[in-house]
Amino acid sequence: MGVHHVIDHHKPQDEELARIGHPEVNYVAGLTASDRYLPLFPKIVAAQGHIALIDNPAHFDIVPLKRKSITLAWELMFTSAMFHTPDMIEQHRLLEEVAHLVDAGVLRTTLRERMAGIDAANLKQVHALLESDRAIGKTVLEAL
Repeated sequence: MGVHHVIDHHKPQDEELARIGHPEVNYVAGLTASDRYLPLFPKIVAAQGHIALIDNPAHFDIVPLKRKSITLAWELMFTSAMFHTPDMIEQHRLLEEVAHLVDAGVLRTTLRERMAGIDAANLKQVHALLESDRAIGKTVLEAL
């Protein structure tokens, strides 16, 4: 799927990063369950590194990030539009750039499987796949 390195997410991620020669990283994108990974971040993010979040953890104590001066940024796609910030046009420019990267084949979908029919049987099958922690990429349920 275009990755440069693969780690086993069933093993401690700090150990897996060290195994592939990257015991610390400069950037982390917290897309989901950031609160669950919070204890890991000070271990794997380099001093003066950056974490960007898009999820909504119930609790997120950033004090453990202070020792390494880790920068935390929270992104909400609609902030500029909601507050009419001076840089509102930047989101348009970013989305245009993403569209160009998709058109050029640089950014590709992680879609791996399609299931036809949104019904109880398919929902159970897809849910079981997700719960197994063996899913790779995205699975889409398509309406018939």
